Amino acid sequence: MIICFSTHKGGTGKTTSSINVAASLALKGFSTLLLDMDPQGHAAPGVGVDVAYDEPSMADVLGDRPVALETIIRETSTLNLSLAPATLRLASVAESLVTKFRREDRLKKSLDRLGSTYQWVVIDCPPALGVLTANAVVAADAVIVPCQMGARALDGLGDLLDLVHVLKSDTFENWHILLAMIDARITVTRDIFEEQLIPYKAKVLDTTIFRTEALNQAQIAKKPIFSFDLQSRGAQNYAALTQELLTLYS
Repeated sequence: MIICFSTHKGGTGKTTSSINVAASLALKGFSTLLLDMDPQGHAAPGVGVDVAYDEPSMADVLGDRPVALETIIRETSTLNLSLAPATLRLASVAESLVTKFRREDRLKKSLDRLGSTYQWVVIDCPPALGVLTANAVVAADAVIVPCQMGARALDGLGDLLDLVHVLKSDTFENWHILLAMIDARITVTRDIFEEQLIPYKAKVLDTTIFRTEALNQAQIAKKPIFSFDLQSRGAQNYAALTQELLTLYS
């Protein structure tokens, strides 16, 4: 099963969700690959892996002389969790892909060649609707859209869904909205936001990810939340989200 976390906005918990869902799946015993399609490369430090600018990464997999995906994969300190890292070199590769034929298929082809090595692949997308996100959407079996509360939180959702339906099909339904990085103290904004969500009610996941200090500290410590504080609210939220995704997509 391949899922991607995608949104055009930054600060929605996209990378945090990718890291912690991947770690949670791994801890449940599933062989899991966390694959970073964001040139910012935040997935690697999030699981305690240091990757230098010129080290093998997704830039080499998607470039003009593509290498096999398995050659750039790193092991992590979390059992069953592997990482396909990204660095800033991926940004220049993305620019070069714009003029290439079938540019949006490159990641899918690489994953197809990887075969059934991993039971789950979790893709972290960049906060943009460009060629890297297109590659992730084409490769994914399901698309998760992290969304924060706010007056304009759903702006651009239609653009993302248009992209998904163009690349997949008009009938593709394996997409869901994840309410993430939510401040539990805000009530007025929540009421306004929930009105905006009414047209998408059937697509909103039951699990909500609340903003917590433990999640912030885990990022600073370069650990998934389960390795940092297993009893925290953040760990409980991501465990619940993982279970919901397993129910939906297994």
